[in-house]
Amino acid sequence: MINWLVPDAEDAKRPRPAVDPTMLRPPMRIVETANGPASTHLLTLLVDAGLDGLLPGTATPILTDRKSPRAPVAGCVTYQVTEHSAVFAVQQQMMHPYPYSVVGLTDGAQLTRRPTGSLLVSYPSRATNQVFLISAFGVMTTLTATGVHVPAPLTIDQLVGLATAIDSRPSSASVEPG
Repeated sequence: MINWLVPDAEDAKRPRPAVDPTMLRPPMRIVETANGPASTHLLTLLVDAGLDGLLPGTATPILTDRKSPRAPVAGCVTYQVTEHSAVFAVQQQMMHPYPYSVVGLTDGAQLTRRPTGSLLVSYPSRATNQVFLISAFGVMTTLTATGVHVPAPLTIDQLVGLATAIDSRPSSASVEPG
């Protein structure tokens, strides 16, 4: 099993590939597709995990698949809860292991290894609560609840509960159904 999160010092020792000349080109265009298969799959995972029961009935999801030429597709689901608060979810296949600092494993964050082999990183605060779930297969699901001048619409415990429910589903091992 690949360790998808590694300590920063360990990451610094990893050999880096030679510079690819195509990486020096102007920024690539990200293609967005409304209601694509990755975002639809992520919405199904969120609903099955119980997200709808945690949000007011007026919160409706906006689904977008985002794809760039050099990265796997990312399924994105956004709920605007109030004028000043929202819940975001993103799911994407990781291309390689990342150092702890990339997912915010810093002061205040907690790292938990789940029985499934997944890693769960939770980072609570007053205005923004965030959870990263990294499956044993390298699928990273990010759940964020944020508020501007108001508390986040979901607590860290609610986000951890959603991530735990998603992790328990066999279909969470991939970004798209199939």
